[in-house]
Amino acid sequence: MDIIKIGNFIRECRKNKNLSQKQLADKLFIEPKTISKWETGNGLPDVSIMKNLCNELDISLSELFIGEYVKDESYELITKQILLNEFEKERIRNKKNLIGEILIGCAFIAVVITLILFAGFAPIATYLKIILVALALIFIVVGITGLIILDANIGYFECAECHERFIPSVKDYTFGLHTLKKRKLTCPKCGKKTWCSKRINKNIEVNK
Repeated sequence: MDIIKIGNFIRECRKNKNLSQKQLADKLFIEPKTISKWETGNGLPDVSIMKNLCNELDISLSELFIGEYVKDESYELITKQILLNEFEKERIRNKKNLIGEILIGCAFIAVVITLILFAGFAPIATYLKIILVALALIFIVVGITGLIILDANIGYFECAECHERFIPSVKDYTFGLHTLKKRKLTCPKCGKKTWCSKRINKNIEVNK
């Protein structure tokens, strides 16, 4: 895919719809700088947002991938395959990140337990024990903070009301009530606060 051509095409379509970068970004629930990045050829839209982007610009996925208006339906099959490949890559990437998150969490727990046990049972000076306990507390804080940031950005949460899948802000994720499998979050699409389930990838259609 020619990202420069695609970026220019996105800009052209946006202007044809009389939308500013901010207006388009608001419709897609993203930052305006992301639109700018696409249009300057410094990146491509994430697979999870391509469908909504095409809907807002009134273009097909084929036209987005090719970077121009097309009428030849023979591009459709190729487009669907490309999108499915990207979708699968995202699923695998999120799954690997989730496994990595679990391993990192286990490593932090092991370090904290080791420090606490050493401080409690090792024949060392009291001030050294205090230092070890302090280090254990620092590891706990750093570990929890890091895992929150990682988990908030791995996969998506699905709104129980409109079924939109989205990535919450770290603040909403941190302070949202939660169970083992669900978290109470505000959906950026419908604006309702519901118990959202974690999903490993974005649920998108590929029939356009």
